[in-house]
Amino acid sequence: MLTEYLIRMGHRRIAFIGGDPGQWTAALRRKGFRDAMAASSLPVDPAMEIVADFSGEKAYDQVVRLLSLPQRPTALVTASNLMALGALQAINDLGFSCPQEISLTGVDDVPWSNVLKPRLTIAAQPVEELARVAANFLIERMTHRGGVSLPPRTHIAIPKLVIGTSCAPPST
Repeated sequence: MLTEYLIRMGHRRIAFIGGDPGQWTAALRRKGFRDAMAASSLPVDPAMEIVADFSGEKAYDQVVRLLSLPQRPTALVTASNLMALGALQAINDLGFSCPQEISLTGVDDVPWSNVLKPRLTIAAQPVEELARVAANFLIERMTHRGGVSLPPRTHIAIPKLVIGTSCAPPST
């Protein structure tokens, strides 16, 4: 969703800052990035796919490295709000302007996001829906005769694209 949004804005050099690929959420977010790039016939540069373990500090270090490349990205897709914060700090510390020189996106909305400048463009997960479904699954397992033997279930919740002010068409 975030990668598609950036591609529609005209970005072609997009970096992905993700979590440990061994975690299913990190693997799915990376797959979404790759699928969106492939759907637009855009190559994925391995140097632009970063593992930052959902850490703001690691994201900071990696974004400093990315923005020092001769062919730096014009946009960043971060797979968590902590990594987005680390990325934004690196952008600011290096003297780049977000979104004029580099666009930034993240995942998850948090109460303090209103104080960030620019306001991040995010994929917001429906937290209340996820909590309600998880509670219902748990209650059913606890109250259903033989509930312990109920098979595992999944629920796919669709995130919502929340457009902030952290993205703009690429300047170059």
